[in-house]
Amino acid sequence: MPNSDKEHKTVELLTHINAAITNVRLYPPKSALIASSMERLNATFNSLLNETPAINYAESEKKLLIQGEPLPEKSQRRPQVQAFLAILQALGIKSISFEQGLTNAEINDFLQLLGNPPDDYAGAGELQELMAQKAINHIRIDEKIYVAQGADQSSATGINLSDEEEILRAVFGEQSVSAEARVKLREMADNPGWISNVFQAGVRHVMGSAEADAGEAQARQLALLIDRLADLSGLDRQEVLLKLFDSTAQIDDGLLFAVLALTLDSVSDRNKFKDLANTLGEDQFKQVYGRVAAAPADAGAPLERLLELLRGTDKAKALGFLSEQPPDGAAHTSKMDSAESLEQFKTSFNRLLNGDVTVLPQVAVMSEMPRAVESLVAKGRSVMLNAMCNHLVRGLQSKNPKIKESAADVAAALDVSLAAAGRLNERFEFSKKLVAWAGREKEMSNALETVSRRLGAISEALICDDRLQDAAPILEAYQLLQAGDPSKDEAIQALATNLLQNLVTDDVFNVILREKMSETSIISEDDVYSLVILGTPTVERLLDRLYESHNRSERNRIVQIVTRIGAPARQPLLERLSQGGPWFYIRNLIMLLGRVGEQQHMAALERFLNDPDFRVQREAVLAIQNIGGQSAGDLLLNRLDEVADEIKCVIVSVLGMMNYQKALPYLIMKLENRDLGGTREATTEINVKICEALGRMGDGRARPLLEQIVRSRKFLGGRSHDQKVKTAAARALAAFEQS
Repeated sequence: MPNSDKEHKTVELLTHINAAITNVRLYPPKSALIASSMERLNATFNSLLNETPAINYAESEKKLLIQGEPLPEKSQRRPQVQAFLAILQALGIKSISFEQGLTNAEINDFLQLLGNPPDDYAGAGELQELMAQKAINHIRIDEKIYVAQGADQSSATGINLSDEEEILRAVFGEQSVSAEARVKLREMADNPGWISNVFQAGVRHVMGSAEADAGEAQARQLALLIDRLADLSGLDRQEVLLKLFDSTAQIDDGLLFAVLALTLDSVSDRNKFKDLANTLGEDQFKQVYGRVAAAPADAGAPLERLLELLRGTDKAKALGFLSEQPPDGAAHTSKMDSAESLEQFKTSFNRLLNGDVTVLPQVAVMSEMPRAVESLVAKGRSVMLNAMCNHLVRGLQSKNPKIKESAADVAAALDVSLAAAGRLNERFEFSKKLVAWAGREKEMSNALETVSRRLGAISEALICDDRLQDAAPILEAYQLLQAGDPSKDEAIQALATNLLQNLVTDDVFNVILREKMSETSIISEDDVYSLVILGTPTVERLLDRLYESHNRSERNRIVQIVTRIGAPARQPLLERLSQGGPWFYIRNLIMLLGRVGEQQHMAALERFLNDPDFRVQREAVLAIQNIGGQSAGDLLLNRLDEVADEIKCVIVSVLGMMNYQKALPYLIMKLENRDLGGTREATTEINVKICEALGRMGDGRARPLLEQIVRSRKFLGGRSHDQKVKTAAARALAAFEQS
């Protein structure tokens, strides 16, 4: 898909669908495991359907299509994709669409049908009838839509590609688009003018809407327009965003800022965004920059981030946007309303620099404030900057809400200017003071939210600059806030969770998981600690990387991190194990569950004792041993007769290392009868392992049999133990003497 973020989300949705179906099949309806997987699935559906009218999956030539487009070959091989394709093929289903308005009850009923089909269930047709009976109206199976083009003609492509209105209906999700139509649309998108014309038509359509709360509704429609044009045309979303910049003259300030706020978060790679901005013409860049720079102080985090990124571009530097004098065409950025207002601002700003925080409410709302802060940063006066930071923290500590919020706004403006000037060291020093204040706050406030956004931006910048140790105090402080404190507002916990989740970006992962220049390739404590703090949101991405990675060092680092994350990794591991995959991936998942799992996870591991691959079987035994406890010994002993001979040897060794005394009588009996093995060679190997296990246990009840084995001789018509077994028995007796 052209939008990698959406591809990731829609593929990740399959993980939750597969896990929920598997759990429905294996566990009783009231199982906590089912409830947990359903909760995660519902949340993922709600999140995705807030962004797009429908989520469409289809099977074509044993490939999975998402929104009508095949996944890249690498993604096709992922276990969740293969598992979902297997379900579609088994039921004879060609496509499934999940539409906006989908309820939790519909999801639950639908997965119950897939997980527990009736005995006479035969395929998609019967499934559609059962869905109708249960009023599942927002999930469509194998549905095709044809639009009339004449009295007796319809198009297999689903839309009339020469009709602008029909194209707009397709763009806004009011008209389904077939795979054939998508191919034709992409051919048309090769014409540079086509995408621009459709976008302009979309803008006219949106601007002409007369819905209630038109500003917000129009902004969301434009955001949808960008998403759908990227999807239908095959263009990268950032290329479509460039068309938005081309059309800024037609959009008023409020709507432009709302659209940018809705779309900017999808541009996760800062360098790509800067490259995009640098392609703008000089007049276009000045217009966009000027209008964003003149945005009101309460415009919010996306506009702060946009201004920060624009200021960091080569074009901004070439045009002198960071100089003390404003560039031509940057409307409103620093124009003084009058000599009187300029003098008033200078007086207030100087009072602030001298420590008078009572002037913050006046300074924060003055149009000259951003330019003054930018000028202060440009002059590089470290002593003055440090004093300014101290005064702002004092303002944040004020009991006067206006002073407090104004201090946060000025602090955010200061950090944006520092970021644009590449002053990461100063930002880091400022963050120490801000995070100390944030950690002491007990009630949610606009000031805390504003400061937290900047601390998140500073954290990301530090991590991407390979300064993980410097970022750790910020992450640690918000991890503590996330953990919850009875004396603090619950909204603070949600704020901290949001900050940590937003830091789980590809840029951060690439920094932390990259190959280290060392012989051991062991990930550093700082690197591990950073991802451990980020916690649960990282697990799914780490497991994706574990599946895809062909680099042993990287896989080792991922295993280290997931092990350190611990308990939050358990549910994702269980879900991945239920979906299957290549033996090496499953082996790693089993090993990880053995490290982070508990007694109740034994059942999930037990089924792998019968896996076709010996390496997976062996890892399951070791994972069960790693979890340990009475139930581990019981499970392994009970399965000893049933498993393959190679695994019998492993289990016997593990029982000995565990000193599992309950196994002693059984092992003595099997050694005496010499019947634990399918062949003579296998029996010999197993008996050697039994002798070794008995030696480790050091129980005197095994001594008589071991001595008998050592003394045994082969007489006419009789039988003696193999020499390997005699040697092992002798060593076991020697171990008795040493214990």
